[in-house]
Amino acid sequence: MGIVRGSATLLRYKCSKENVDPFGPDIESGIRNLAAQDIEHAGEETSIGWVAPTHLLDTDITLEKIIFGNWLVAVTRTDRRKVANNLLQAYTEVEVDAARRAGNRVSRADKLDIKDRLREELTKRTLPTVSGVDFAWNLKTGDMFLGSSSSAANDSFVKLFRESFGYSFAVTGVRDTVALKLGEEKGILFDDLLPARFDSLKEPEVAAHGTGALPLADDFAGQEFLTWLMFCFEKRGGELRTFDDRSVAVVFEDQLVFCSSDSEGQRSILRRGTPTNSAEAATALASGRLLERAKVTFADSEEQWTLILASKGLEMSSVKLPKSKEREMSARIQERCDSLQELAAHVDGLFCSFMSVRLSPDWESERSEMARWVEEKSR
Repeated sequence: MGIVRGSATLLRYKCSKENVDPFGPDIESGIRNLAAQDIEHAGEETSIGWVAPTHLLDTDITLEKIIFGNWLVAVTRTDRRKVANNLLQAYTEVEVDAARRAGNRVSRADKLDIKDRLREELTKRTLPTVSGVDFAWNLKTGDMFLGSSSSAANDSFVKLFRESFGYSFAVTGVRDTVALKLGEEKGILFDDLLPARFDSLKEPEVAAHGTGALPLADDFAGQEFLTWLMFCFEKRGGELRTFDDRSVAVVFEDQLVFCSSDSEGQRSILRRGTPTNSAEAATALASGRLLERAKVTFADSEEQWTLILASKGLEMSSVKLPKSKEREMSARIQERCDSLQELAAHVDGLFCSFMSVRLSPDWESERSEMARWVEEKSR
């Protein structure tokens, strides 16, 4: 489930409403009104609702169970009832045969009616398969985490949240991060960015990205950022300052995925050992490929996180959180949510450190230094 326990895969959102009163009537009623049904009584083939983070059957939701400091933590539970087609067909044939032995004529329409009736009866007798996705919402800052990056989980959550609370919100993207942290002027410059190349000391006038239209900065900024992080790890020791002037150490681990920037999107997947030092990594960089995904460890003076960081939307998966110091469940949940928010702040802060250079007159000097690094690795 990720946020409450275990390793986390996160989709990040930002709510338009901040400083929401956790004890206001809209919170408890909003989530209780759309609580998941008792699984014995759910009638639809698929239904979605809230449960408390205690366990997937806890539909008796109270504020005490879902409010942890500034955080509202709940689980979106999806129940799917489905009768196996071969079982439904077998039951249908039994009834059809019985009717014919009794001397009754069974038409095609009659058979369909029997099948529909049996499907309804068997569905009611079948316990659903149950799955849950953690959700955490900082009511003070508006930061939101969903413990899954799948489109199905996102669609279900979006519908459930809007019906429950009515607030608008959006997935946090690189463009939003730039505009929010660096200001509107930098946001405009971000929109006009062209892709950079690090396999040549001389920056081409227009970077080659196939014969089609140039991509949006949203499509390549994350790849450039991850590649820059790897450069900083190898050439600058991995001790970095975030845009908000906090110190973060970055270490690249045993998984790298490089992707070419052309329309074919060829990938190089490196695992085990120290792939940053491998000949395959050097070859990938020298051929113009950038990092699309990497296993990294971030550490500050108090905590350490290991995760898979993706270039697309700076999505975080397989996040291994620091070992909890709390034994009591409510304190542990709050600690984990605070830790995830701190990690997200470090990722955003490092991305903005990169973008502040990327959008400045100093960029060509930085790009040239990265190009020399790629050249050195490929020798």
